[in-house]
Amino acid sequence: MVVLESVLVANRGEIAVRVIRTARKLGMRTVAVYSPADRYAKHVRLADESYALREEDGRAYLNAARILELVEKSGARCVHPGYGFLSENAAFADACNSMRSSVFVGPPAHAIRAMGSKAEARRIMIGAGVPVVPGYEDLADQSVERLKYEACRNIGFPIMIKAVHGGGGKGMRVVRSEKQFEDAVLSAKSEARNAFGADTLILEKYIPRSRHIEVQIIADQHGKVSHLFDRDCSLQRRHQKVIEEAPAPHLSETQRNEIYDIAENAARAVGYQNAGTVELIYDLDADHGKMYFLEMNTRLQVEHPVTELVTGVDLVELQFAVAAGAKLEDILERPALPLGHAMEARLYAEDPRHDFLPQSGRIERLVLDDRGEDTAGNLSDRVRVDCGLESGDQVTVFFDPMIGKLISHGGTREQARRKLLSALQNSAVLGIQTNLNYICNVLEDAEFIAGGFDTSLAIRRATEFTAYPEVDTLAVCILSVASFLRERYAQHARMPSSVWAHPSLANFRVNEHEAITLQVLPANDSDASDSTSACITTRLFPEDEVNQFFVESSTEGQDPRRNFVQVDHSNISDECVRLALSWTEDTALSERHNVPQARIDFVDAQDLAWVRYTHMNTTRSVFVRVRSREHAGLLKDDSRAGPGENSSKILTPMSGKVVRILCEPGAAVRKGDTLFVVEAMKMSYNVLAPRDATVLIVNHTVGAFVNHGSVIVELEQEPAA
Repeated sequence: MVVLESVLVANRGEIAVRVIRTARKLGMRTVAVYSPADRYAKHVRLADESYALREEDGRAYLNAARILELVEKSGARCVHPGYGFLSENAAFADACNSMRSSVFVGPPAHAIRAMGSKAEARRIMIGAGVPVVPGYEDLADQSVERLKYEACRNIGFPIMIKAVHGGGGKGMRVVRSEKQFEDAVLSAKSEARNAFGADTLILEKYIPRSRHIEVQIIADQHGKVSHLFDRDCSLQRRHQKVIEEAPAPHLSETQRNEIYDIAENAARAVGYQNAGTVELIYDLDADHGKMYFLEMNTRLQVEHPVTELVTGVDLVELQFAVAAGAKLEDILERPALPLGHAMEARLYAEDPRHDFLPQSGRIERLVLDDRGEDTAGNLSDRVRVDCGLESGDQVTVFFDPMIGKLISHGGTREQARRKLLSALQNSAVLGIQTNLNYICNVLEDAEFIAGGFDTSLAIRRATEFTAYPEVDTLAVCILSVASFLRERYAQHARMPSSVWAHPSLANFRVNEHEAITLQVLPANDSDASDSTSACITTRLFPEDEVNQFFVESSTEGQDPRRNFVQVDHSNISDECVRLALSWTEDTALSERHNVPQARIDFVDAQDLAWVRYTHMNTTRSVFVRVRSREHAGLLKDDSRAGPGENSSKILTPMSGKVVRILCEPGAAVRKGDTLFVVEAMKMSYNVLAPRDATVLIVNHTVGAFVNHGSVIVELEQEPAA
């Protein structure tokens, strides 16, 4: 066996942090690499030493020559590629293994070439008698014309377009008609080229009612292959996994044994080594259900933690051991059956209410709770948090927008679900939009709770999943009390005055004998940012007794709600207020209600607050933006809604790079035509004409980097009626 005393992690973000933590546990010296944008990133801070890459964007982590130079310079004995970037680059694996004193922590290059190509993987599986989805995998002719011919004549719509290399939903499109096909192919090619450095595609028949099942495998250098049970990754949005779990619910023992055999035989067929995943699609409309081979990922998966929690195995530690030459029989103790159930949620910087557009910017406050409750409501084992960011870090336009993952484990699927939901409800990301509310909505959905749903669930329930919780009057009541106490604390502690007492908020004054007036909006719902009906106005009157308040809350068209509030306990800092309080409504027969726990986090720079409280054994969590009536117009943000039919200025819906412009001044365009394409974080977005019109001006060129809300194209004004 080789002694691997040090490792260079050729990646960034949460997976780099994940690998470094296991390496440190094993006593290994850790080496990080970073792009200029990641100079102060968490993985750099955790590593024993770090080295700079040259390029600013994602190309930095694809620069194999520079990374190999740093392997030599650092003296690292092995290279762990994580996932994405160079993790499935056969030439990079070969180069690492060819170095005098370093090895690649992953499969051999020949296995990456065979199974890292979806086209080659299909051919191998067909040769081995494994069922595959009908499709087209000929790489010799990748012309749009040939792909279109195969789609229309031999396969039939709907079609799934897939990038031959890579994963994570990049370079994938579902096409339902011939009219959409050409634009989808060009967009998929561009996205695949940016993400993986290659733009070749395969076509497969799209199976509308299906589940996404996968099997984790591990193989040593001595011919031994073992599975580590299965996972269900059917909760997907735009072919990007959002929630994963292990084991897959509602599979029979016969079905599990069938897919384990397929996975192990696939690994043996290509002489596989190290950790990998065989992905299958389960056709729910076929008689008795039918499993098709999809692809094999020759790397560690994003969702690997759920397998770790149901097996008790550290997969990264296994990877290091296998790379060092260990035998599975000496290092792997797989349980006979999965140990309970595990569930993972991916937290992304994206806006669910606006087509999940990637978000960039500073994370003002990041709170990822590592606690969860079991079905009895008792605090049980901690929830695992894998995250590469911290409060104050930047989410840039250059990389995938995943912030981190929360992973729960329970004796049953329901216990794992409840624990994950509890942890998410006690988590917050302030400063940028995220999918946090979206995930919580999914976890509370009846069909999700039942399990066994198909991959269309996120589409069918899009309206329900993207809904934001209403800002209730009790939350605003708690916020107003917390704001008063915080400002009183600030005066007494002489800390810098916050925006919550800024002179521009004329009605917001801390005076023991005057009212405080706040107007509150849902912070994450940009559709409500200019809506009077969505606003709650609250007035707080301090009573003569210390920590007693009269609070009146109202919304437009509704009678005000009046509460008497008694603060029983408080813990106040400059950024957070924790309270225990009781309240009664302003009625003669009103009973007293208790809020045993409330936490209010403030982000002064953006007038944001996160209010979380427990009432009647239920936890509520809402994000709010505070405004005064005089400043209501400042929060209006028309650009986020996209161009309306009467719009003449066509804006980019996100910051990024303009990769295609499909119009020119003087050209006539029809409603629905693609005007331009912008890319960010390896995702492309087509911006369409809102109406029939003539193009007047094109303000940018291909290759330009533009900010969210920039005017790219101007159309002729709509004639007056």
